[in-house]
Amino acid sequence: MKRVSIGFLILVGIFLLVGCADKKKTDSKETATKETVSSSKAISSEKNTLSSTTTQTTSSSNTNTSTAGTTAGTTASTTASSTSTSTQTTLFTGYSAEQIEYARVTEALLGYYGITQQPVEITVVKNPANQQVLPFEGSEQLKNESVTLTFSTDRSMARTAIVTYQSNHNGSIYFYQNPTHYQDSRYVTDPAWVKEESQKLMNNMQFLTIPTTNDQLAAQIIKIIKIS
Repeated sequence: MKRVSIGFLILVGIFLLVGCADKKKTDSKETATKETVSSSKAISSEKNTLSSTTTQTTSSSNTNTSTAGTTAGTTASTTASSTSTSTQTTLFTGYSAEQIEYARVTEALLGYYGITQQPVEITVVKNPANQQVLPFEGSEQLKNESVTLTFSTDRSMARTAIVTYQSNHNGSIYFYQNPTHYQDSRYVTDPAWVKEESQKLMNNMQFLTIPTTNDQLAAQIIKIIKIS
């Protein structure tokens, strides 16, 4: 009986030892698994951090490139504008703003009428407000100040143009072409007809933009302009 009991106790001890060993193995596996998961998370976090850093660096690089391009473009534009202004100032040194306007308007009108030859004679008459459109009784009047510009390419009546314009003070004008002669007897005998003819001229005033691209030519003719 004692032998059986002793044997039984030994057997129970063996089972307990085996159970402890298995538990230690299980605990060890669980610990290793946790460490592996923790390591994976750490690696994933590092990758995300590196990815975020790379994105920020790329974004910063793109922003710097864009800023550099914008700055370069602005600088180039400013330089070109400054050069253009400097050139215009040099071309018209010693002349007033009015004289420059008359020269530019003359060149614009030459282009409008398709006249390729440069004028040899230019005269300017500054008209006050309420100036008659036609110099005869019955004529309508221009309410605002105007300028009558006469230019000729050879001093003959056939190649002379007479234009009256009103400046919009923004690089554009409204104008009409005056008759170069008044052979019709109704100019002096029929005020009602004169009124009608002058109204037609006013109704047909043309809009014209005055460019600065012809300044080289304008600078050549400005010296022959005579202002009355």
